[in-house]
Amino acid sequence: MEVSVGIYAVIFIFFFLVIPGFICRRFYYHGEFSKQINLSSNALINLLSSLFIGIILTLIFIALYNLMSLKSIDLDVILYDFDAKFISSDSGEEMKVNKFQGVANNIYRYYLPFIGVMYSFSAITGFFAGKLVLLMRLDTRIKFLRFRNNWHYLFSGKILKFKKFQSSGLKNLKVRYTYLDVLVAEKGDSTTLYSGLYADYEINPSDTCKLEKIH
Repeated sequence: MEVSVGIYAVIFIFFFLVIPGFICRRFYYHGEFSKQINLSSNALINLLSSLFIGIILTLIFIALYNLMSLKSIDLDVILYDFDAKFISSDSGEEMKVNKFQGVANNIYRYYLPFIGVMYSFSAITGFFAGKLVLLMRLDTRIKFLRFRNNWHYLFSGKILKFKKFQSSGLKNLKVRYTYLDVLVAEKGDSTTLYSGLYADYEINPSDTCKLEKIH
């Protein structure tokens, strides 16, 4: 029974909490920030962050669903059904045989639609949360919300909106274009200086602090 509890608990947590959290984070970091979250980064940090956000998303989703629907979702009933179908062990031989009777039908009728709507809600929430942070420039005012892509703030001029630059007389300065002088190391000890108007860039997928290409 201990093995069964562990396996089914992990499955429940993974599909109903971790994956929605990861989807939300994946869509939150879109566009030039898409490389901030990837499977090659710290697995434990990704897991814990996704689990934490997944718990919050699930609670918000259930609260919104209960407000808009006549038939509310009861967490107690869901957990009881999950325990009855997958975890609790019955001593009777007949009960063991019929333990999973009707589970496939319940999965297609209830679990899959719930998972589909939940995943869609997670993606939409993450995408629009990221857009809202950029639109209201919350990332330039709140360090906690700042994206881990310093090149975006440097090349776009948004770095001038940071609090430490507000007292420098550059508060109302508008950046119309960005001109770069890039010193590139060639083979051997030789270097080449490239100068021109900035168009676009690509960051290193394994290290967002490093540039991969500049256009």
